[in-house]
Amino acid sequence: MLTVLISGKTCDIILANCYPFWEGCDQDYALLYMKDMYNRALKAGKKVIITETGWPIKVLIYMVLFLQKKMP
Repeated sequence: MLTVLISGKTCDIILANCYPFWEGCDQDYALLYMKDMYNRALKAGKKVIITETGWPIKVLIYMVLFLQKKMP
């Protein structure tokens, strides 16, 4: 969930960390979701820079191992 709080002119640039996976977005829609997050941030009327993003590669393997209590 992207939350933008701007009070008056407290900042000139919004630096956003966007992780669609952790918000429950399906991988097939991740790019579209990122564009939506970016566009929502733009509504604050500030320059927006996505500073961090990514998609975990092995998270499902670790989740299965954790649920089976076989974590190394």
